[in-house]
Amino acid sequence: MQWQVVGCSAIGTKHIVGETLCQDAVCYEMISGQVIIGAVSDGMGSAKRSDVGSQLAVKTALSQIKNMRCWEHKPKNDEGAREIFRSVLGKVQAALKKEAENGGYSVEDLNCTLLAFVATPEWLAAMQVGDGLIVVRPKGQDYQLLFMPDKGEYPNETTPVTSSHALEEMEVCVNSVSYEFICAATDGIENISLVKPENWRPFEGFFKPLEEQIMLSTKSIAHKTKEIEDFLKSEQINQKTDDDKTLLLCAYSDFTNVQNQNTVSQNNFQYQTANTRQSTITGTVQPSTNDTVSQKQKRREDIDSEIAAITERIYRIFENGVPYGITPEIKIDRSYLVCTIISERSLNDKDMLSHVVHKAVIDSKILSLIQIKKIKVCNLIKNSQTLGWVEEFNVPNRFLEIATVIIIAAGLTFLFGLMKTLLPEILGIIIFFIFSLIVISCIWFFRVRTN
Repeated sequence: MQWQVVGCSAIGTKHIVGETLCQDAVCYEMISGQVIIGAVSDGMGSAKRSDVGSQLAVKTALSQIKNMRCWEHKPKNDEGAREIFRSVLGKVQAALKKEAENGGYSVEDLNCTLLAFVATPEWLAAMQVGDGLIVVRPKGQDYQLLFMPDKGEYPNETTPVTSSHALEEMEVCVNSVSYEFICAATDGIENISLVKPENWRPFEGFFKPLEEQIMLSTKSIAHKTKEIEDFLKSEQINQKTDDDKTLLLCAYSDFTNVQNQNTVSQNNFQYQTANTRQSTITGTVQPSTNDTVSQKQKRREDIDSEIAAITERIYRIFENGVPYGITPEIKIDRSYLVCTIISERSLNDKDMLSHVVHKAVIDSKILSLIQIKKIKVCNLIKNSQTLGWVEEFNVPNRFLEIATVIIIAAGLTFLFGLMKTLLPEILGIIIFFIFSLIVISCIWFFRVRTN
């Protein structure tokens, strides 16, 4: 019996469009076939050098775990594991700070998440800062999620390792269990591998084929790596997620005796995604939660539901009036709402298409659920994966608009009273009417130009 491990990353389509590097990183090492050390990191899109940060984070974490040789003695409890990973996190933060100082930029430019673990045949110790997921399967049991994903109130909000409260937010565990399968991954596959309405339960239809059809096959490590890479880069996956994707897969088995029926050709590799076949879940693991987590999850689900409604509304309009196989995809990126219009050829009617998207968003409930400052509309040509054009709009500030109306109303009232006192009644009314028309025309012109 021994471990086998495969780690792969694939760049997301939004980074291809934005001409940025893959911001995920993965690093692992197997010791005598009996110990696996692994680390996965996701560079945050808002950080300028997050690709550098994620690479440095996983390498530093792996180096520190190796230096501590913590697999020689199992931590007694979660607090013992926390001591180990407190040291790991400290080393990672120090390395990122030093890199920022040497490069002459802010440490926040290196913002990234971190998942790390040590696995032996008898136990596993793991940590997580930020989002992402670690899914395991004990011998003879179902797939289990070790930690609830760290999500803030808004989409794409999570805790980076550079944060001052990263240590307090760090999740740790040590389990005296014999695991046959471990998967550590970035949040790029979160939507297709976890079922959110079921308290973030792992989706068996996603993980089981990866374990049985690839990891337990009799193929070489190089062949398995190629299959995972092709899987992450496939059109089927890119249609479900535009983010960078990383998988670190570990299987513990007697690989010399694996039956040939587990060997499946690459073209026959079958998988399902959590957002297409949720009803087939059979797992029984219910991760612990609380009211705060439930409220945040409910908020995220409301946002996801509204995004789906906007996408469907835009799709119906495009389907009725625009050719070339258009597919709209809505994503939230910090304070941006990004609509990528995927088409078979370049679309020339930028103004009309952008106006359709802008109106659909403004008329929706999404602005009451999340603070969005800008709407970005992009045309992505499907076959060449090139960007046709990009259009940006500012989202009207509702509070500012209301405050402006109140101020104008107060000003007009004061002006009317002043004119009524100083001028003859008829003349005052005529001047006030003309002035009101000018003010309303200016406001109307400004809104039309903005929209």
